[in-house]
Amino acid sequence: MSRHSLVEGLGWLGSFLVILAYALSSLGYLETETWVYQLMNLVGALGVGLITFLRKAYQGFVLNLVWAIVAVIGLIRLTL
Repeated sequence: MSRHSLVEGLGWLGSFLVILAYALSSLGYLETETWVYQLMNLVGALGVGLITFLRKAYQGFVLNLVWAIVAVIGLIRLTL
């Protein structure tokens, strides 16, 4: 597998995870105060953030960086 394919795959996985987390929480199937929800958002934001950074789409990168930070804060709050 080439580096390009791997990065593309991570970007698509990230998009899928963020959309899935949002959909599941909006439809009442997943609580936002859970590890699963926060991890889906963190991994998703990192995947999308990687591809936007490499493509020099810095607005999307900043958005996903903030999204990842919020997910990390959510995970920290769950451990306290």
